[in-house]
Amino acid sequence: MLHLPILVAAGGVNSAGRTSHRHGFKRMVIDSLPMETQLDTHKALTAMMGTSDQAQQMAGTLIRGIEPDYFSPQSLPW
Repeated sequence: MLHLPILVAAGGVNSAGRTSHRHGFKRMVIDSLPMETQLDTHKALTAMMGTSDQAQQMAGTLIRGIEPDYFSPQSLPW
């Protein structure tokens, strides 16, 4: 049996991905894309994220934890 990754989301700006132009998917496979498409994806991420730092774009997209400025599980009264 092949162990294949599971694509859990391929959207973008909204849940349906209608305005994303498949940026979520392009970000997941960015290393496999032609250079022109990679640059277009980085330009789109720059516009959405407000940073042109590609390292920050890579670290701030795909699966990640919720940033502590928005939610901190340690702050919950258990």
